[in-house]
Amino acid sequence: MDTIYVLIPILIAIFIYTVDLVIKNLASYYTKLVYYVSGELKFEMQFKDSKLNGITKTYYKSGKLMAETSFVDGVANGIQKSYYESGPLDFECIYKDNKIDGLKKVYYETGQLWYELTYVNDEKHGTFKEYYESGELKIEMPYVNDKMHGIVKYFDETGSCTEIEYDNGVIKIPNMTENLE
Repeated sequence: MDTIYVLIPILIAIFIYTVDLVIKNLASYYTKLVYYVSGELKFEMQFKDSKLNGITKTYYKSGKLMAETSFVDGVANGIQKSYYESGPLDFECIYKDNKIDGLKKVYYETGQLWYELTYVNDEKHGTFKEYYESGELKIEMPYVNDKMHGIVKYFDETGSCTEIEYDNGVIKIPNMTENLE
């Protein structure tokens, strides 16, 4: 009797693999669904010629949408969005050739913008801006080639600002000998 319990998952896996091969051979476009062990839908993937093409969706066990990513010829290209299980957008970014390339925005669960930053070829490039949940600016940090470069501004909740200068990722310390003369 114990042998049957061991064989059933193996037979199911062989059946799914065989069906998957038949589907791949019958059509160049198909949708593949992957489920949690408990039966809930986990992934919904679009394929063309055995490569991801179209929107791939990932789901929480609750059935709610977790993420959606656009693929072209097996490579992430286009918009990726991720959601909190409660429903609101968690983040959105643009992919080009499997790398973040464009503006990335991340949100608080309330829907308020948390931070935003532009990427070029998967590297930070542009001004990182972080916000308090109230919507007020918290940090403004310039990046060049994935390194902080320029004046970084830190704002407290009253709007008071502290500035620190960076040069190619290194804090610039004012020349102390100038003050000694």
